[in-house]
Amino acid sequence: MNKAMVVMLFVICIVGPSMAAKKPKKPKDPRFYGPFTFTSQQNPDNVRTMLVQRYTSAGYTLEGDSRYQLQFSIVAPPPFLTELFSVPTACSGLQSKRIYTYTLLQSGSGTSITLQMQAEYPGDYCRMQVQNLTLHQSEINQMQGSF
Repeated sequence: MNKAMVVMLFVICIVGPSMAAKKPKKPKDPRFYGPFTFTSQQNPDNVRTMLVQRYTSAGYTLEGDSRYQLQFSIVAPPPFLTELFSVPTACSGLQSKRIYTYTLLQSGSGTSITLQMQAEYPGDYCRMQVQNLTLHQSEINQMQGSF
């Protein structure tokens, strides 16, 4: 190698990376733990009817039902990290599920809607464990728009 090639390689190594086009960083969509609170202009009875129709048509089971508190569940895989470290056949008969609990409260001219999302899954010694679920900010905005 001659001296000119060494200098050229040195320049490319030093200057090259700084000249490369940098991709703009995409902003992260942060995740938030519940409970989540939404507002609606509808009265609580209309919101309740809409929630029951939406969840039962999507395959959810209505587990808890009082006038202004609803609990829906569906069989679902356990949270990701739990799934990695568990033995699925160890707890036969126990199923993982997602639980959505809505509390409706009439406020002024509308309804305040509180949502608590949880995963219930078999854990150590086949005891049922509960873990709060998270939502991305975009999912929260989408849910607010649906009321």
